[in-house]
Amino acid sequence: MRRKKKFTVKPLKEYDATRKELEAFFRGARWFDSLSKAEKEKVLDEVMRDPKNKWLIEEMRKAVIDKAALKEELLKKAKEEEKEFAKNEKAAMELVKRLEKEEEIRYRIKKDPWFLEKEFENSIIYQQLNSRGREKFIKWLEKNPHKVIELEEKKADIEDVVIDFLKETNK
Repeated sequence: MRRKKKFTVKPLKEYDATRKELEAFFRGARWFDSLSKAEKEKVLDEVMRDPKNKWLIEEMRKAVIDKAALKEELLKKAKEEEKEFAKNEKAAMELVKRLEKEEEIRYRIKKDPWFLEKEFENSIIYQQLNSRGREKFIKWLEKNPHKVIELEEKKADIEDVVIDFLKETNK
């Protein structure tokens, strides 16, 4: 009695995997997508059967690896750009808030120019200004509302703001 030769399944699995890789590689190409299912099978069989096409299969595998690496690199760049955008967006929001606050202060100064009088009563230098100088000072504050914001946030001293005004007007 003759023994039947046992075939290993491994080469068949490898063949099948390579065939699926090829099909995935060709998918998306217009010439391949326009073929019928039978024609696609025929093309894949021809490519797989011909030993000269091993280089094509290797190049296809390299291209798939390169494509994956490129995709990964693009994802990294996108994440970096997203972080940069978030950072810029945060800075822009802070700028908008600051500008809104400055606009609010300008409005308050136009509506009641002497609302700051109470804050500057304690300033020795401010008290030495005559009425014309005080009017100029209020107009200067209207043009420089960031100085009022600094005062409100306690970042600047009242005397320093008045000195800045005197320096700019004496130039």
